[in-house]
Amino acid sequence: MIAAYIDQIIMFSVGLYASLVGFRVVAPPSKDPAQAQLWLSKFGIFFRVGGPLMIGIAIVLAAAQFFGIAG
Repeated sequence: MIAAYIDQIIMFSVGLYASLVGFRVVAPPSKDPAQAQLWLSKFGIFFRVGGPLMIGIAIVLAAAQFFGIAG
């Protein structure tokens, strides 16, 4: 049962991590804090938008697969 939803689980997890990085709850993987702040100022908006979007898509796809709508 869980194997059928592995794609959605991975997509949900990546979306959650991207959201946490984008909203600065989790620091991005970097050894230099100044470089991390520069990187976040450059790409943070993509993570703040893309993370929740991926979570939403994962939930919709999982629901479609559960109800037999997905192909």
